[in-house]
Amino acid sequence: MQAARFSGDVAVDGAISASAGITGQNRSGINADTSQSYELPLTDFRVWDDFMVALPDTASTSGLCVASFPYEPTVLDSSFFVANRPYRVVGITARVEVAGTGGACTAVIKKAPSATDIASGTALHSSSYNLVGTVDTNQTLTLSTTLTNRNIVAGDAIGFDITGTPTSARGVVSVYLIPISADDMAISSGAFATGLPYIHTGDLMAAGATTRYARTMFTLPPEYVSAGAFQFRFASGMLTTVADTSATIDCEAYKTARSTLKTGSDLVSTSASSINSLSFAEKTFDISSTGLIAGDVLDIRVTIAINDAGASTVVDGAIAHAEALLTIKG
Repeated sequence: MQAARFSGDVAVDGAISASAGITGQNRSGINADTSQSYELPLTDFRVWDDFMVALPDTASTSGLCVASFPYEPTVLDSSFFVANRPYRVVGITARVEVAGTGGACTAVIKKAPSATDIASGTALHSSSYNLVGTVDTNQTLTLSTTLTNRNIVAGDAIGFDITGTPTSARGVVSVYLIPISADDMAISSGAFATGLPYIHTGDLMAAGATTRYARTMFTLPPEYVSAGAFQFRFASGMLTTVADTSATIDCEAYKTARSTLKTGSDLVSTSASSINSLSFAEKTFDISSTGLIAGDVLDIRVTIAINDAGASTVVDGAIAHAEALLTIKG
């Protein structure tokens, strides 16, 4: 029987049945899509040197710890908290329960490293707490604008440095802290319907040259064309204020050896790129794809490096979206 041939498009409104197989276009005959996007979910990024740990959330109430110091009339300079990991002070509130009657009496809440007396430490706030202030009224202390003053490292003590005679003074001081990681980015949830989740460095105002990392894994999908063009792309920029010197994003990627080891060298061939702008832009990193095939797993680390010495407001590098761009068929 002569096969029917149609030179144009054919539309079939009903079902098709066949007593033999139906042949069609094989994969080699399909035109490749050279820039198909595959999202790298921000929630999949992890602490780079402790991969089982998710990035921390920097919202001020996430993982919040409270170090409180109820003081009595006999109070002297005292340490009341010793850190076992890095923290950042995000608030200090004090309340007078009984006002001192021995004249002016104030206190400064300070941090001090091991082997340093709390009185010789660094103030966490400006001005001072008034122990003869209004009874049962909160005093919210204004935090230091210098980020390094508010960062607490493991071994630091937080304490009460008093000036004057407390006499009958009685009250409580509470210091609010969030855990931080010394060199990892964080994830912020954003306000639903007005903002979106993003990963970022946290505030690095006046912190000098600093580097923050995040790490994730990516598996090349079945439709990936072996050794096809391949890129990682990150929508990134600065929040609130640009750095006074520089802010860059970089990417590294290694192919896993299907064991606990990597194989070969860094596959990223693109250098670090500036993100020192309040306008977010797509930053693309080319991958050397020779030898890559579907199913290969890549270990990826993203780096944001910021150098700032004198900004007056928040300096925070951020990534709003991450994706892989692949050559695929099918």
